[in-house]
Amino acid sequence: MTGRQCAKKLWQTVYDPEPAEEPLPGTVIGTGIEVGIKARLLWQGGVLVDTVHDYREAISRTKALIADPTVPAIFEAALAHDGVLIRVDALERLPDGRWRLNEVKSSTRIKNEHLEELALQTHVVAGNDLELADAHLVYINVQCVRGEEVDWNALFCREDVTENLIPFLPHVPERIANMHEVLCSTETPEIRPSRHCFRPYDCEFWKRCTAHKPKDWVFHIPRLSSADFDSLEHSGIVSMKDVPNNFRLNPKQRRVVDAAKSGKVYRSPQLVKMLPPLAPPVSYLDFETFSPGIPIYVGTRPYQRIPFQWSWHYDDGSGSLVHVDFLAKGETDPQREFSETLLIADGGAASAAFTGSSPTPRCRPKLVKGYGSRC
Repeated sequence: MTGRQCAKKLWQTVYDPEPAEEPLPGTVIGTGIEVGIKARLLWQGGVLVDTVHDYREAISRTKALIADPTVPAIFEAALAHDGVLIRVDALERLPDGRWRLNEVKSSTRIKNEHLEELALQTHVVAGNDLELADAHLVYINVQCVRGEEVDWNALFCREDVTENLIPFLPHVPERIANMHEVLCSTETPEIRPSRHCFRPYDCEFWKRCTAHKPKDWVFHIPRLSSADFDSLEHSGIVSMKDVPNNFRLNPKQRRVVDAAKSGKVYRSPQLVKMLPPLAPPVSYLDFETFSPGIPIYVGTRPYQRIPFQWSWHYDDGSGSLVHVDFLAKGETDPQREFSETLLIADGGAASAAFTGSSPTPRCRPKLVKGYGSRC
């Protein structure tokens, strides 16, 4: 899958990788690992091939489990064919002796890259003389609402995508051969950094591959189309300073390019009109949320945004800013406590809400578009 995105990324991943880092909880990779582990609960009695680094041992262990009819599913099954090693999330044994290929994703929908990966796995599984009945994609159901416990069968969608793989399968052998050819090279392939570096995933080699680019690289022109970017670079134009004056740009893009050429800060005429609403007395409110793939609180859904922290600066009348804040401990759903503490900080508004009294709040926050909150 790395090679499908970029030949240079493939070569560097094998021969000159970035230092490995432990995936952090809440990150895309960390969430993917957590979801993959929890999905194993869908196949009771399944056996994990926990050999990570010794792939020969992993393949041997997988073959032994395939030969054991009492094993209903094999997690991280290791199979090799055509010079490719795969680890199947869940290789499921069906009652008729055939097999079901299950690929688990932390995504909330089916994407083309998922189908390409399943097509590759199908090619390898078939090359091991295993009779496949079908291939399923297992992904997150965002409509699932957590009860006291997680209902794993409700949390995961299981969709038969066997028919969807048909257009991809004929191209797999040729693509594998092309990637082996890349890996036979003793030098890194020359691939120009572009939009493909972020499709379908952000490339970890981006900083390395763009280290020689100028700060005003044309790639950074806002919302520049791929066609316009290619047109500039194919013309030898790398710096914004060299963009021709007659090159078609929208007003925002033109302002950025003009600022790069002149070296002067651009100040919008509208700035004068926007500043008065932000004059004292004013309050500034900032808050943070998190979105766990597997819901951890009753009544919440996968990837639901849950606020857990706020920070409020306000003018106390003396010209000094006072800071108040809230940070959830995390043991329970923080949404109600988040709201109540914010109301209390609002100079008594919470008391009015709960007692029916009418205190005069110090300052009620009012949203200013583009600037957060003010009083």
